[in-house]
Amino acid sequence: MTKDEGIERFGDVFKNVGLDSSNTDMDAKNPMTARNTYDKKAKVFEIWNKRTGKVCWVAKGYPQALDERDDPLELEEFFPCPRPLMATTTTGTMIPVPDYAEYEDQAQELDNLTQRIYLLTKACKAVGVFNAEFKELGRLFTEGVDNKLFPVTSWAAMSEKGGLKGAIDMLDTSTIIVTLRELYSAREQVKQAIYEIMGISDILRGASKAQETLGAQQLKANFGSLRMRSSQGDVARFASDIFKLKAQVICKFYPPELIVQMSGVMDTPDGQDPQLLQAAVQMLSNSTIRDFHIAVEADSLAQIDEQAEKQGAQEAIQAIGLFLREAIPMISAAPETLPMASEMLLFLVRRFRAGRGLESAVERAMKALEEKAAMAKQQPAGPPPEMMQIQADQQAEQMRMQAQAQTEQMKMQAQAQIEQGKAQLEMQIQQAKMQAEMQLAQMKADFETAKQNNELQIKAREMAGKEEYERWKAELDAATKIMVARIGSNPGIDLPVVEAAAAQITNELGGTIVQAMDKITALHDNMANLHGESMQNIGAAMQKLNAPKRVIRGPDGMVVGVEAVQ
Repeated sequence: MTKDEGIERFGDVFKNVGLDSSNTDMDAKNPMTARNTYDKKAKVFEIWNKRTGKVCWVAKGYPQALDERDDPLELEEFFPCPRPLMATTTTGTMIPVPDYAEYEDQAQELDNLTQRIYLLTKACKAVGVFNAEFKELGRLFTEGVDNKLFPVTSWAAMSEKGGLKGAIDMLDTSTIIVTLRELYSAREQVKQAIYEIMGISDILRGASKAQETLGAQQLKANFGSLRMRSSQGDVARFASDIFKLKAQVICKFYPPELIVQMSGVMDTPDGQDPQLLQAAVQMLSNSTIRDFHIAVEADSLAQIDEQAEKQGAQEAIQAIGLFLREAIPMISAAPETLPMASEMLLFLVRRFRAGRGLESAVERAMKALEEKAAMAKQQPAGPPPEMMQIQADQQAEQMRMQAQAQTEQMKMQAQAQIEQGKAQLEMQIQQAKMQAEMQLAQMKADFETAKQNNELQIKAREMAGKEEYERWKAELDAATKIMVARIGSNPGIDLPVVEAAAAQITNELGGTIVQAMDKITALHDNMANLHGESMQNIGAAMQKLNAPKRVIRGPDGMVVGVEAVQ
């Protein structure tokens, strides 16, 4: 500072500060660009002490502080500048190391190779010697053009010495060419080593190969940019910190009206809403939200890739749409979750660089939804809970009575159907009973008729058997009498012969009688079997008549018959 500048800033105390004649504003290499002021100046240091929270100004050679103040800006990180940008640093010191120091040896080697290539290239030329006896040969390289011949005066002597080959001898450059080839190869290797040390791949330098695929080139680009990302992020951090410091100073020391005028929001549709302006000023007073909105990303420091920009926009729209599909049912079920969903949506939109242009529209939409929900809450409330309970009870009683009436009606219809079915069943049972009784009476009549017929047949057979028995008995008696008479009149008849004849007649008569008795017995057996079958049929009919019955209904539900239950 000059004397006047120091007094204006620190007061009369600066009069005691020693000055020197060095002009720090003058460029020694280019005096034409230097200022036309050669006033003596004092070097003043501005020191920010975070430990004590004070700022002091001291001048070189002055024993006391020129000024000391408490934290004048009240910044969150105290210091009025962000953490400085550093070049390549080591682990033991914060003093930056130039990038050139990392490949200094390779650079020196590259210079040496380039120098050698230059010298050998300069030496690699078509030179030689010729026989001074033939001076015309010196014009071959100086005056030689296409299709031109040079006369030689001593042609015979030249021919004896081998002609042109014997008169001229060119410098052999094959060794130089081989050396140059090796030098070029060595220089490419040194360059590749420098590229690897610095982390710069060939794709970032614009070099590529036709046979490489797009994926291979993208892989090389991603790998080559790894070492640059930290530097890009550091530059973005430095820029963000500067903007945050600037925003802190503005929001703390500038009046809200001036901030609104400086922003130019009055010329936008949002600026016409006083409530929105007030909300914006309140947001700026909140350091957390304010600093969150201030961010400089590494992508904004480079040329924007249109394809990446489109892809980012598409991803943002998809993410927002997916969130809305999930949030709308939740808000419909629980309206009190609308503020939370609004903040979540804004948080999601702010995460996408392509979606930040939608932030204002999203805020307006969510604000409209909140206003609509608030208006819905302000609507006249419904009846008190007691009245709602009474109405609910009345509705429940009415629904119960309706249900009971419907139940009684259905019960009466079912009873009528049961009575109708019962009457039909009784009628069918009576019909079946009458049919069974008629069948039983018919069976009894048939049994009596069969019985009478059997008795008549038995009596007839008995009478026929008796008659036949009497007839055979009479014949036997007659034969016996005849035999007795014969025996009595013929005493000479052999008695055993007569006895045998009598036994034969008796056997024959007895066989006949036995056959008659067998017939009578078979007739009695038939009669007994017929009587048993008749009684069995009568019992089955009575069992069928007395068995439990069930009703048979048709597809339309009407009774079509009755059947016994087995």
